[in-house]
Amino acid sequence: MTDMRTKYLLTLVMAVVCVGYTAIRVAANLSQGNPKTAEEYNNRGLDRQKRGDLEGAIADYTKALSLKSKPATQATLYNNRANAFNRIPA
Repeated sequence: MTDMRTKYLLTLVMAVVCVGYTAIRVAANLSQGNPKTAEEYNNRGLDRQKRGDLEGAIADYTKALSLKSKPATQATLYNNRANAFNRIPA
């Protein structure tokens, strides 16, 4: 019986820690009000897309594409922007 309680408590503690860490990351990303790099615009675009702000996400991806970045980053940006366009209802 004690073994089961211990497993339950450990699982509960791990879940609380994970939720707390995720909340801190989201708050840090949302507070990123003035991105400067393509990666920062991409991260803000991803956050906006997750919240359903597709037009804001597309604007961030487009701005990021206008900045100098590595080809792999540009490919990611084009992919993310296409995904956001595809999610806009017809």
